[in-house]
Amino acid sequence: MIEDTYMTIQQLERGDLKLRVRALEAERSLTRMATMQKAMMTAVVASMFVNVGTVLSVSAMSAAAAASFTGAGFCGLLTLVNMFKVKQAEKKEAQLTGSG
Repeated sequence: MIEDTYMTIQQLERGDLKLRVRALEAERSLTRMATMQKAMMTAVVASMFVNVGTVLSVSAMSAAAAASFTGAGFCGLLTLVNMFKVKQAEKKEAQLTGSG
């Protein structure tokens, strides 16, 4: 046991062994930020579908406009789901840090 500890310390000193430390707070933050980025991207795509649908409806292309508005609704729903996930991640973070 003591010899193993000594060997490990020597390997660390020589650089043969590297310690890895996980920063759980950073991992949670990255996950939350990735989910927020997904939400923002789906919101941008939803607004693009609304704009395209508006142009198509003005151009009397009602079938394509309806499809575009349907896509906007779907992307809007995905945006809401992703925002809910962000809220849940923030709530979990507040519980773990003891604030809030």
